[in-house]
Amino acid sequence: EATIDSTYVSISGGTVTGDVQGGSYVVGGGKNEDSGNSSTITGDATVVISGNANIQGSVYGGSWVNWATGTAASYIGGTSTVIVEGGTIAGNVAGGGVTYAYSGDGENSKLVSEHEATEVRLIGGTIQGSVIGGGVALDNYGKATLSNTVSETSVVIDGATVEGDIIAGGYAEGQNAETEVMGDVSLSIVSGTIKGDVYGGSIGGSIGGNSTISISGGDIQGGVYAADVTTEGFLGSSILNFDNEGALDTAITAINGFDEVNFNGGTVNFTSGMVSFANTVINMTVNGESSTLTAETIDNSAT
Repeated sequence: EATIDSTYVSISGGTVTGDVQGGSYVVGGGKNEDSGNSSTITGDATVVISGNANIQGSVYGGSWVNWATGTAASYIGGTSTVIVEGGTIAGNVAGGGVTYAYSGDGENSKLVSEHEATEVRLIGGTIQGSVIGGGVALDNYGKATLSNTVSETSVVIDGATVEGDIIAGGYAEGQNAETEVMGDVSLSIVSGTIKGDVYGGSIGGSIGGNSTISISGGDIQGGVYAADVTTEGFLGSSILNFDNEGALDTAITAINGFDEVNFNGGTVNFTSGMVSFANTVINMTVNGESSTLTAETIDNSAT
């Protein structure tokens, strides 16, 4: 068992051929589920990527936890943060850590990652994979139980290029993998380019609070969704706000699943030819000021 006050990782140049973690690397476990290895960071864990850094793997704000015969666990008591100011990241960016199953895991073993808040701030650079606000759990073997829990997440995109998707919550894949955001999820898109889709919730996980997306700028080339089909649901509300002050041209193709979509005063021009609204409520007037929505075709038949 290891206890650390805080961590800070800054990479401004050179090449990293693997992954980057802001937290600990926890591997191995004991003979049963009550024994094992663990790491505790009582404060914050921070990663900053800038300059011409070339990261050939993924970047995680939290810890990497894998291979256990008992329990392998990471606990971060502060905020796990990833800031990307420049450079290129070939893989994904996640504000939290990752629990990753191996073939050697014991049948009743546990891989655990727990955080307080997580934060992702993308100011520049290129992310060739996807961006995940919370933690990641990956299980390809079905032996161990994987959990990744975050109290709340925040993602701000203001200048970067993301070639994959934006997932404001967590990401889980595999039969025994799960992620949970216990509180609220926040995503703000100010500027930059997003070539994939945008999700206000988790993929393969649950959200305990509200999910709020704010769009005031940026080039979004896919759809904007409250969640994907694997999300277990929101205990709170899912809200999408268009907060642009002037005219906003956007290539968004679909908006789906929100409790509210609020156009808060500015003109929004959907340039993709057709935009589809589904399973959502549209509010066009806020505080007595009218908003304008324009598109060649607006399909609102499913609302």
